[in-house]
Parts: sequence; C-alpha cells; structure tokens
Amino acid sequence: MAQPSYIFKNDALARHQKAYIDLVYIVTGAKAGKFATLPPRALLAYDNGSAPSQADVDALLGSSSEFAVGTVYGSTALGTDALAFILDCEQQIASAAAIEVKAVLGTTQSDQVGAPLALANTLPDNPRVQVSSLGNIGVQLVISGLDAATSGLVLIRIHCDLK
Repeated sequence: MAQPSYIFKNDALARHQKAYIDLVYIVTGAKAGKFATLPPRALLAYDNGSAPSQADVDALLGSSSEFAVGTVYGSTALGTDALAFILDCEQQIASAAAIEVKAVLGTTQSDQVGAPLALANTLPDNPRVQVSSLGNIGVQLVISGLDAATSGLVLIRIHCDLK
C-alpha cells in the first residue's frame, strides 16, 4: 500500500494554505487593456485621471462609499505608470496576506511583491492591496514603462483568506 510522502504531525501546518485570486491583465495599447478570459467585476483606471465616479464604485459593490474614489484612484491622477482597481469579491474576503505582480511589457520583465497596506492618494513604491470592511478588494500598483507599453501582460496574484 502506498504511503504519503509526508505527514503533518501538527494539523495547523495544513491550515496555513492561503486562497488566492489570479488576474491576468493584457495590455492592448498605451494606457489601454483588458482582463483576460473571465473578466472580474472590477473598475480599473490608469494614472491619467480617468477614474470611475463614486456612484460607479457604489453601484459595482452595492454599498455606499466602501472605497473612496479619491483614495483608490488618486484625487486628480495617481501618477506615472500607475494602475488601480477595485475588485468586487461579493464580500467574500476576510483579509489579504500579500500581492504579487509580474509584468512582461515588450522585452522588459519585472516582479514585485507587496503587502496589505491601506490605499493612499500617492504612488506606491510596491503594490498595495486593501480589503474593505465589507470584504472587497482595492489594488494600487506601479510598473515601469506601463504608460508607454502597447502590448504585454500583467499577472496579479492576491493571497487572501476567505470569510
């Protein structure tokens, strides 16, 4: 009879496995793109100040001011090479542990890791992910060369715990 290759003597180790959300964003033009395959219910904006309105955010999430538009997308514009979005998780996320971003823009590849930090009206040095009090997600990130890129991929993995 086959034996398992390892046994967790402490079952708490087995419960350390986090859930994660994988998003693939395809850059289709300068400051343009779309989420791949099954696009999530999300509101996304580049640094150009074309942020959704507070009414758009509230309609997406079915709540009132769960995320403040000026904080997530910047009060005027987030800044060079920035991308920000709110992800409707149907209030299923309890907490976020980390965010990973891998980008391939032209011949340039970059990897970043970020922490669960409050979103702010400033450019982040590293990606930021915030879970709202109701269990939805906001993300801010900066990728060198994103504004000028006309093709490429941005892979985003959000490590989280479900409610």
